[in-house]
Amino acid sequence: MPLVLDNCYSMQNEQPPFDEHRLRQWFLTRSLSDAAVLSFRATVRALPLCVSPAATDWFAECNITLLQILRPVLTVQAFVEDDGALSEAARLSSLSLLTKLYDRKVHVEADLEGAISAATGAIYASRALFERARTRFAAAIRYSVYAYAPISDNYNPAIEALEVDIAFLKAGRSFDDAPLWLGPVPHEFVQINTGLHEFFAQLSESWSFWLRWWEAIELGRPLPKSLLRDIALIPDDIWQQGPKAVAAAIAEIEARHDLLRQVTDLRQQVAALQAVVLAPGAAIAHRSHNHPPELVDLPAELVEHAASLLPPLQQAEVELAKPQPDKTVLGKLVGALTTFTGAVLRYCGKTADTIVQEGAKSIAQKAGTMATVYIAVNHPEAVGRVFDGASSLAKALTHYFTTFGP
Repeated sequence: MPLVLDNCYSMQNEQPPFDEHRLRQWFLTRSLSDAAVLSFRATVRALPLCVSPAATDWFAECNITLLQILRPVLTVQAFVEDDGALSEAARLSSLSLLTKLYDRKVHVEADLEGAISAATGAIYASRALFERARTRFAAAIRYSVYAYAPISDNYNPAIEALEVDIAFLKAGRSFDDAPLWLGPVPHEFVQINTGLHEFFAQLSESWSFWLRWWEAIELGRPLPKSLLRDIALIPDDIWQQGPKAVAAAIAEIEARHDLLRQVTDLRQQVAALQAVVLAPGAAIAHRSHNHPPELVDLPAELVEHAASLLPPLQQAEVELAKPQPDKTVLGKLVGALTTFTGAVLRYCGKTADTIVQEGAKSIAQKAGTMATVYIAVNHPEAVGRVFDGASSLAKALTHYFTTFGP
């Protein structure tokens, strides 16, 4: 198999065969993550074959669920170099599935061969990741590529897609924002992908994440690897409980990652506010750019209150990066946010004593547009941004505690 797409193939009726040996040799010159990403992309192109009516019935007879097939695919997608925890997750995600497939693979109908090859490719990729064996990914790709053989004519679009991916990788480009098919989307995929979307539409809310995950892959906007990694590392006993338990765990992980994003954004906004205040000539610049006709002093007391948010924000940032954050630390951040937003409202001439006492939830709900507009008009925009970010974060933290426990 050539390792770069040769334009002459498009003028020939025959397609060169898949050369697994040559691919294995090429993988020896590449990183483990290069082999993993090529295998992942080949795997997901074949994945819709696993949800045809005949395939789902056959997998059910084998006691294999769709979740058991999706889990190793996501695990390989989340991989980055030297991640021992993820390698162990890969082992668990493929455990026993190969045995189940081989026990039932003899004498299957022709229309099941593609689905079984697709599932086998997913499991082989996960095993290759566990074994940290670059060349093993070539076998996973072989299964994924040949999954298209039963639904293709003489020209297998998965082989061409692999060649295009290899050329893309050799050019030093990243797949981070690349669509699933770098060239034209073949009609075979359009057909089976329509079936996959219809299949997901019939499932319960417990599967909503997986549809979003799939659509992100299709469009070349994959979910963050940090999020995918935490999902891959969901304890094995939860995965064994099925879609509902996994969906609950994913919901908590997504909420935690959203909180982490908000905490990071607010910390950066506070730091930007400090930089504005401490910069040479900052006071004069801000005084002369206020909207009222008269010059308005920088709200130094609010800047000090905002600065006091930095320690609890930094501590919360560390905690939210953990699978099980210390919610006592997050509770302290709620207190700091309440103090800050209350100070802003008092500064704006609002009677906020009762609101402050009610805590962050009330602050987020009652700190309304009037206060925000007043700040934006009469004071530096940076203070208003911090106020808005603090109010939003307080509301999000309160929702997190309510939904996932104190």
